[in-house]
Amino acid sequence: MGYPLVYPKFRAFSATTNLPLVGGKLYAYLINTTTAKPVYSDPELTTEITQPVVLDSNGEATIYGSGLYDLKLTTSADVLVWTADSVAFDQAESTTTNTSLEWVGTITTGIVYISTTSFSLTGDVTATWHANRRVKIILTASTLYGTITTSVYTSVTTVVVVLDSGTLSDSITSVSIGILDSSNGSVPKTIPWLALANTFAGANTFQGATVIDDTLNVTGNVDLDANLNVDGSAVIDLTLALGANITVATTAAITGNTTIGGTLVVTGAITGSAASTLAALGVGVAAPSAGIIESSGAINAGGLVYGAGGFKQPGTGGETLKFIRGIISSAGAVIEGSGFTAVRNSLGNFTVTFSTAFSDIPSFFIEGLTTTTFGITTGIISASTTQVNYIMEITGVQADKDHHILAIGPK
Repeated sequence: MGYPLVYPKFRAFSATTNLPLVGGKLYAYLINTTTAKPVYSDPELTTEITQPVVLDSNGEATIYGSGLYDLKLTTSADVLVWTADSVAFDQAESTTTNTSLEWVGTITTGIVYISTTSFSLTGDVTATWHANRRVKIILTASTLYGTITTSVYTSVTTVVVVLDSGTLSDSITSVSIGILDSSNGSVPKTIPWLALANTFAGANTFQGATVIDDTLNVTGNVDLDANLNVDGSAVIDLTLALGANITVATTAAITGNTTIGGTLVVTGAITGSAASTLAALGVGVAAPSAGIIESSGAINAGGLVYGAGGFKQPGTGGETLKFIRGIISSAGAVIEGSGFTAVRNSLGNFTVTFSTAFSDIPSFFIEGLTTTTFGITTGIISASTTQVNYIMEITGVQADKDHHILAIGPK
């Protein structure tokens, strides 16, 4: 398809003589305003022309611009010749200055300034002016760009935006939205596949399954609504909140808090320097919630490891166990250990009561504290899920001695 060749300069004529408008003056404004909008002498839009643009002896001038303009032409004596509104300088075949074609749905009336980040529009326009859509806002003295965060209709439509820069004022003259609809757009949806060695310095949100070829370095917060697969190592300095699974092919080094709603699978090592590392997985916290750690390598928490649900030998069968250990004095005082209390009932007769009962009767072991208790014998009088009563004897005579205890049983 071809296009006819048009005169490459702006040309104007006198309305009375039909001769070239020598010395005529052209004014270019932001639409619906009397605020000057820049025009240029070159197609790259680098050299701005001082306004008004004065026509030469042929009534001509070379003028370039971008987007929509309101124009006014006068004689050299400032007598009005004509005005023209919303004139598009862009050409259909332009590849560099055709930015105005990206904006649609321009509104010039019924715009009410609310705050530096919000304005209202007449009627219910939430179907098009919706969250995540780009917006262009023309003020008297500047043009702002941003993204809609919320759009709510009551008696008017209130639009809240996050601007790329600047703030709104009560001098809004027009607003436009990006041609792409964020709700039902034509942009292909693919699984985000990030390049090698990615670093995220701020808060990042991934709403779909994400694959990272190599290293993931996070210095800000990351919220994942789907799975994250890291083929290399993952180094996370702050918070990682996962709604699903994370798979790390080599090393996961986490120095901040991590909450995982699904499963963490690491084929290498897990390391962490913070006491609350891997919080939801039971590493470094006093009351962890349920979670799973699977690793074919070492797990180094960098702190305490808590098993609120007990400990179980991998594989099928077996019990989920907990352990209570301690040292009790000859007078029945607890010297070491926690999770139990002790009392001396009489000579050589002691009772240990567990703070939290076992689910079944535990195995219970007593051993003298030093070699001076050589020849000591012990016997369990009674045992239950909550306490054990036992005696200590030396050569058949009950005796009070410092001693170790160990209880192992089902949680």
